[in-house]
This record gives sequence, C-alpha cells and structure tokens, in this order.
Amino acid sequence: MSDSEKISVLEAEIKTKERQLYRANKEANAWNKGGPKIQHNANQTKLFLETQRREIDDLRAQLLKLKN
Repeated sequence: MSDSEKISVLEAEIKTKERQLYRANKEANAWNKGGPKIQHNANQTKLFLETQRREIDDLRAQLLKLKN
C-alpha cells in the first residue's frame, strides 16, 4: 500500500471516528439532561468518549507522520 493510499484510509477512518464521537457526545448530553441516572452508566459513557478522543488523536498522529 502506498503512502497516498494509507493517508486516504487514515483520513476516512478519522472522519468516521469523529462522526461517531459527535453522535455519542450528543446522545450523552441528551441523556444527562434527563432524570436520575445510574452512576455506572455515566462512568461508562465518559470512558467511551475519552477512548474515542484518544483513538482520534492517535490516528491524527499517524497521519501527520505519513504526511511528513
């Protein structure tokens, strides 16, 4: 796989992950506005959002390496 192909694959994956993060964040905010919550679910949501952000940051770092 050439560098340009790797770059396009990484860009597509980043775009997909960003959409997933946006939707998850939007749903979490809507859920948080509701009634009483179970703390366990809130912790899982926070963990998922942090993991998604970390994955996006890692993919961006890989993309930056390939572009340089």
